[in-house]
Amino acid sequence: MSITNMPAIILLTVSISHFTILSVAAQKVIAGALHLNPIDGPAKLESLAAEAPTLPITRLVLSFVRPDMVYIPGSASLKYSDLGYSRSGDFGFAAVKTAISRLQSGGVQVFLSMGGLSNNCYPYLSMKYSVAYFGSGADYWKIAKYGAGSPYKCTASNMWCQVCDFGKYMYNFADLSVFPEPNGTNTWDTARAKVMKLAKGAPVEWNPLIVGGYEYADPHDPSIATTVPGSGYWKVLKRDPYTDFIHLAKELKLDGVDLNYNEIWHEAVPPKGPFKLDQTVYKYSAIALDIMHAIQEIYPSCRFSATVDAKGAWQGTFWGGSLKGLWYYSNLWYPEIIQFMTNSELNGGGSQFANIEARLGFQVGQPSLPDPTVYAQHQLPLTASALFLLTQSSSSAFIWELFKPKNELPTGISGQPNNSSRCRGSIPEVGGELTGNMSPNIPLPTNTINTSQTNITTLNTFMTTNRNLKTTAFTEDVIITMPTASEPTVPYFFSNVTDHFDKRLAIIIANQNY
Repeated sequence: MSITNMPAIILLTVSISHFTILSVAAQKVIAGALHLNPIDGPAKLESLAAEAPTLPITRLVLSFVRPDMVYIPGSASLKYSDLGYSRSGDFGFAAVKTAISRLQSGGVQVFLSMGGLSNNCYPYLSMKYSVAYFGSGADYWKIAKYGAGSPYKCTASNMWCQVCDFGKYMYNFADLSVFPEPNGTNTWDTARAKVMKLAKGAPVEWNPLIVGGYEYADPHDPSIATTVPGSGYWKVLKRDPYTDFIHLAKELKLDGVDLNYNEIWHEAVPPKGPFKLDQTVYKYSAIALDIMHAIQEIYPSCRFSATVDAKGAWQGTFWGGSLKGLWYYSNLWYPEIIQFMTNSELNGGGSQFANIEARLGFQVGQPSLPDPTVYAQHQLPLTASALFLLTQSSSSAFIWELFKPKNELPTGISGQPNNSSRCRGSIPEVGGELTGNMSPNIPLPTNTINTSQTNITTLNTFMTTNRNLKTTAFTEDVIITMPTASEPTVPYFFSNVTDHFDKRLAIIIANQNY
């Protein structure tokens, strides 16, 4: 099926679960996300830039920059932005800027997204109030597996039962972050004042003490204080990360920016339900207003889109879930935000989302949620027939993620659209069998690592004892700690499941010259 025949859609992260705010203009947009990482991210971006004129997309969304970022105008360094491209030198600034220019010359718009799952997760608060609080749910199995069924056994030592592990590998705590409230900066204070002036829900409450690297006391149990994930460098320098986001966009000469906000934990701390997300509506709206004002002041030609959850159109109270009602109420109380996005983000009509024009987005392979190793029967993988039906009333699409492998066991690949055949062009493969289309047709490894004594090993030990890595299989959970320039170790977690992509990612890591 030619991708040029596909209608309008915007960002959905899980098979069919998210939208992206789009404009009311008639331009057709086929967008795809590139999840950057220092391992094979540079090669993927380079391959896309090299084939820009024939790529089957019209927009590339680079994912993700941290919400607690710092970018000093003129510094030409991504060191404190952590786009995930490189860990040394200018941290990829020059290479990324060059790739952006090549992509644009080939007719591909380039956006930069702020957020993503790992940059929206506060492990302790997420574990206690988003997962354990309800006693059941899609992620409650983590409490059972890593905490022996008790949230009191979910501690810093096990990353609070790994509630921020989203399937591919376990992030080091330093790789997590949350969206800050940079009080004391003129730009944030201006946005915050507007939110307070127009608030129509509960009295506004802010949380300026939630700062990366600082201790924060549980508001419902002050005896427990935990370290906030992320960096507080912006606070030291008294800078506004959301303004710096636009400074960076301008100097990289991006076509636009995207706000990927998903702090499910933010208002999941009530004493009882039913719940309403007024405080999260206020925080999200202040962030969006801050970015909007920065675009108007610093980079007026910059477009602004937002990744939103389908449940954000919910109206009224609820008993748990993912940001239910967030965008409905943000648009109801602060309509200028969505109006600005739809007017500045010139990419085409689509479907209705809470009376907002939006594009439906989708994953082409294994859906991220619910966990396919635990809830295989509840997976809803995108099939070719479903894709056809979804795209009949739309003129654009958003695909997560361009190098995502095709669907693996246990849900199988029958009827799945294929990255290399669903359109006239193709997304280039990178690194042979280790990345790109990793299908079960690749022969499974046969040798075994003996991890019966310990399931934690340093990279050097791993490589020394397992030279023939390409024919190695994991029989149980393994954590590889990989030294980097900025921190002593970065652990990567691989579970004993039929997840061939994770096993190949382990091989990619082990084959690097660290």
